[in-house]
Amino acid sequence: MPVGLVTGKQTILLVVRETRKIHIMGISLKELGQFLVYGSERVTRETNKWLTRDYTKNKVAQAIKQINPNKALSIDGLSGNFFKHYWEIVGNDTVSFCLDVLNGNKNISNLNETMIILIPKIRDPCELTNFRLISLYRFVYKIISKVYTNRLKAALLSCISQNQSTFLPGRMIHDSILIAHELFHYLQSSNNGSNKGIVVKLDMNKAYDRVEWNFIETIMKKMRFDGKWINKIMDCVCSVKYTVKCNNI
Repeated sequence: MPVGLVTGKQTILLVVRETRKIHIMGISLKELGQFLVYGSERVTRETNKWLTRDYTKNKVAQAIKQINPNKALSIDGLSGNFFKHYWEIVGNDTVSFCLDVLNGNKNISNLNETMIILIPKIRDPCELTNFRLISLYRFVYKIISKVYTNRLKAALLSCISQNQSTFLPGRMIHDSILIAHELFHYLQSSNNGSNKGIVVKLDMNKAYDRVEWNFIETIMKKMRFDGKWINKIMDCVCSVKYTVKCNNI
């Protein structure tokens, strides 16, 4: 089912029927993923070969250069500047460890820990929304995730539809604002007769902050990602351990 402006009587009825089915049946996000991805194969065999190739030192070095060393300290207190200034001492061991994890010789769960720091936005916070959340995790994990991100870019053009205006080079979210304005103007205009469409407002908080893990896995399988790549990504997602710190406690 295409994403974007829905027109045509039969297509609109299909969207309404499927949407009602989700609300009435209480369908899970995993089941929802089965029909959200339209079309058959999104990721080609050649792309999967690229994604599952062995990693080299050059890819790790490239990722390290792309990470800002002045970001917040990691959970172990070591910032990017520490690795930058003492690279002659810790560099070889860091690269070797990253390659062991990337190539499947070591488990990423050993370093996948995140500390969530709660910073109050107001004087007397009483709800979680009154806090600003900052996540601290190990710099080595940042390197590994950056390497994965760089490799995934090869598949993004085939995974993200043309009307998605963010997360790809050359696209800006401001385009969505202009398109939304034009669409609403079109729907409200009386000059278009009965040729109308529908607008579905999504809860963006749920879309980006509350994504279920099995939904991510289902979408990747539906897009025909290789099983090895799916396992690597799901290891990063599912093996994380959280600790929360507020008022130095």
